[in-house]
Amino acid sequence: MEASVRKGYKPIPPKAAAFLALFSLPFILVGTIIVRKALGVTASIGEMYAPRWVGAAGGLLFLVSGVFILALAVRSLVVSSPLSERTVGLGVGMFATIFLTLLASMCWGLALFGDPRGYSGGMTGAAIEGRILFGIFGTVLSLVALCGWLLLLLGLIGLIAGWIKKPGMTA
Repeated sequence: MEASVRKGYKPIPPKAAAFLALFSLPFILVGTIIVRKALGVTASIGEMYAPRWVGAAGGLLFLVSGVFILALAVRSLVVSSPLSERTVGLGVGMFATIFLTLLASMCWGLALFGDPRGYSGGMTGAAIEGRILFGIFGTVLSLVALCGWLLLLLGLIGLIAGWIKKPGMTA
């Protein structure tokens, strides 16, 4: 067992890794379809009330999720050793940060560039209400994503510079 792996941590069994690989395929397929339709590569699905890049960011949410799950499954099948806590922590942090960044960009895109015909419902039914709400959500998600990018950058620098020690090592 590696020194960088916490005691009692076991690798993903091959059957579970194969299931994870199969589980990721619908995410990758749906994400690819949404991105292609949003960018106009294939026939459009109808009227869009937002810029194409907003739809592409929505498709990338699915695509990035599927690729992340597939990469974990393939790594488990090929290497067959457990992931270290540092690798898992940075990987999950990177995934969450990319996910939040895409979600924030979607909210900002809808708030700033969305077609007023696409906003319905709410308390007043006015387009400005929808723009304000998407702007608030976009701001909150942007701040959280910015913190995630800073933590990820510090984690990578710490990993490269050796500031983050392997479990069980003494300073």
